[in-house]
Amino acid sequence: HEVQPENFSSIPTTMWWSIITLTTVGYGDVSPMTSLGKLVGAATAIMGICVVALLTGIVATAFANQVARRKDIFEAEIVHALADGIISQEEHERIKQMQTDLGLSDEHAKALIELLSERGTAKTD
Repeated sequence: HEVQPENFSSIPTTMWWSIITLTTVGYGDVSPMTSLGKLVGAATAIMGICVVALLTGIVATAFANQVARRKDIFEAEIVHALADGIISQEEHERIKQMQTDLGLSDEHAKALIELLSERGTAKTD
């Protein structure tokens, strides 16, 4: 505050600098001038990169797990539909809706049904 009273004049202004530095945006409108200030700024920027990387990893893992879970449910639905050897119209519609929800192509869904039906014979209505 003593070195740059105009740039770090209040807590909200200092928080602005911290947030911009932590998120690695770095507008450059406020920057430290002293060696200690630059060291704190560099450490804050590195911590920001680490936090963003950690959060990105967490979100990506959660997304991948959710997609895998939904695909497992889709496969379980196909196995259930194939259990009696016949995929009824109702089962076909339910599978088609799940396919749409998952964003699977017709080819992908058909290949999956064929793969899972190799365990037994299945006929469609």
